Amino acid sequence: MDVKTHLAALEKSEEFSSWKKEHPKSFLAHVFRMLDGVQDPIWQFGYYNENDTMTTFFLTKEAVTIEAEQEIMKANPIKEVQLSELQAGFGMALEAATAFQKEKYPKHEPLKTIAVLQVISEKLVYNITFITQKFDTLNLRVSAKEGTVIQDKLTALADMMRTFKPEDKPDYVG
Repeated sequence: MDVKTHLAALEKSEEFSSWKKEHPKSFLAHVFRMLDGVQDPIWQFGYYNENDTMTTFFLTKEAVTIEAEQEIMKANPIKEVQLSELQAGFGMALEAATAFQKEKYPKHEPLKTIAVLQVISEKLVYNITFITQKFDTLNLRVSAKEGTVIQDKLTALADMMRTFKPEDKPDYVG
């Protein structure tokens, strides 16, 4: 479950190489995984393009596929994921998040896990969201340097319909 290994596999692919030649200024903005038993082996890599669009690559053991550029709504400037800042692996971040959930929120068993490696508030973090059996979302931000939980927030899904505070909004939605 290593981000760098999977990214290297993507970058070696013909699909990515061809695309990158046409988009030399595009940069890695996020790495996305959904862990639900079905989509576990799929790694998604989102690249921010100069024209405020995102190109997403899907990497599996069998293939690399590209999703067409999609417009994004951004609240803040998109920051590049600097892999030199990445010291905690994906597995380590998930283990930290799971241990934290079991200790602090034991009655909120996860049904599905959504994990995004991205820059939030100038920090590279794993933004991990558990959708729980009680229909709550438990959002944990795990430092990509130390692999420790640095922020947690439990929200009822019904409450998510309310307006978010600016500091809770992601930098972009795409």
